[in-house]
Amino acid sequence: MDVEKKCELHIHLEGCIWDKHKNRRKNYTNLFSPSHIAIKGENWTFNDFLAHLRFGYNFLNGNKEYISVFRDFLHYLKTNSIAYAEIQINLALINTFGLNISFLLKKFNEELTTFNHIYVKYIIDLPWQFHSSSFEFLLKNYEFYQYLGVVGLSLGGDESLAQPKRFGEIFR
Repeated sequence: MDVEKKCELHIHLEGCIWDKHKNRRKNYTNLFSPSHIAIKGENWTFNDFLAHLRFGYNFLNGNKEYISVFRDFLHYLKTNSIAYAEIQINLALINTFGLNISFLLKKFNEELTTFNHIYVKYIIDLPWQFHSSSFEFLLKNYEFYQYLGVVGLSLGGDESLAQPKRFGEIFR
């Protein structure tokens, strides 16, 4: 039987929060919560997207949480017969919580070995409000990060505020 293979591109890991993640944290009273909006509906705006994305920031504050969300995302891929995905990982969020991107990528890849015929690559995202020097260690060790599955670096956020010239030095 031929199975149609699909791909998912530009998936923000912070946006992959499921109900069980919310339920684990339901006793927290200071959670940022997005407004009730129809996801991918006709009235979906960039601000709605940002509210949903930022909601995930409540949960991704430790290695265990990142790995749990990644594992659940792999189950989503398998259930939906998706063979390839590119995941955006917010470097600023990882740095904010004092996590190690190398450690997380290695753990993600360990999880990935238990899912046959699913391929995941990573794009490390730096929101525009953070200085480009945050990418320096990635650029100096890019071959190592390629080995871990990193296929690109991204400057995220509202492009009207990003001031791309400020980031030019990292691409020289």
